[in-house]
Amino acid sequence: MMRWHKWAALAVGLQMMVWIGTGLYFNLVDHQRIGGHQYHQQAAEPTWSLTQLVDPTPLLEQYAPVIRLTLVDRAGHPYYQLEHQRQLYRRQAQTLTLVDAIRGDAVTVDRAMASAVARASYRGPGAVSEITALPPHSAELPKEENPAWRVAFADDLATVVFVEARSGRLIGHQNRHSREAALMLKLHFMDYANTGGFNHPLMWTFALFSLALSLSGLTLLIRRLGSNLSHWRARRVTLHTPAGAQKLRLAPRQSVLEGMQREGLAVRSECGGGGSCGRCRIRLEPGSPISAAEQRFLSQRHLEQGWRLACQQYGD
Repeated sequence: MMRWHKWAALAVGLQMMVWIGTGLYFNLVDHQRIGGHQYHQQAAEPTWSLTQLVDPTPLLEQYAPVIRLTLVDRAGHPYYQLEHQRQLYRRQAQTLTLVDAIRGDAVTVDRAMASAVARASYRGPGAVSEITALPPHSAELPKEENPAWRVAFADDLATVVFVEARSGRLIGHQNRHSREAALMLKLHFMDYANTGGFNHPLMWTFALFSLALSLSGLTLLIRRLGSNLSHWRARRVTLHTPAGAQKLRLAPRQSVLEGMQREGLAVRSECGGGGSCGRCRIRLEPGSPISAAEQRFLSQRHLEQGWRLACQQYGD
């Protein structure tokens, strides 16, 4: 268990260092800087009026079933967003139709429209340098279930704007600073599979692994404390030999005979410690406990002088 515990502690310890490092990063960093909104601007006030819009009633029949109709502005132009299936979150897969609210025609969010939406939300110095179509659950937008457009700008922060390809909705801005924060967040939540969140199987596994490490550590601690307690409770005896006093420590339920054999001290015994031969005579401090076998084999005078049988004297 000790070997497994050490390797497990190494794995958990490394991730703990990552947690501490990334946690310090988020405590010390400027949150305004890592938000990615340096060149983001709010949409301008609409220049169109309601009198310009077509009646949406025929559209409800034409594109039925429609569970919700919303008037939205995309880059200064009005559109009817007809939702055919309601989702709890906008990032979930949408089933909808986007209709030009002035002409009454269904439209597709193409490259030009995505560029217009991105430029309407951008106030930086750069021009559009690249427009790329992204599939659902892309590496940059792992939680987005809808296809999207990636509009890159040539500025000092390498700003990228994401536009949803079904509704034309502005998903958000990213730049060099926000991508740095996203990497730190990924490390902090152990999102090495790029799921976009912290509630994933690797986190569950690591939590159970950490729990097992704690339990194994507690088990080892109890064992160590038990060993230390036994050491503290060990009986210490002094053997009087022709060569002088010999200190001997006995564990609980260990006989002096076993302790002497452990230390390599010569002792005579013919019965193997059964107390039936009376040969393993030793001299201890007077006052040591006296067994029935010692009373049988030793005289009263020898008992008073501290003579005992090694097999009859125990650590407790």
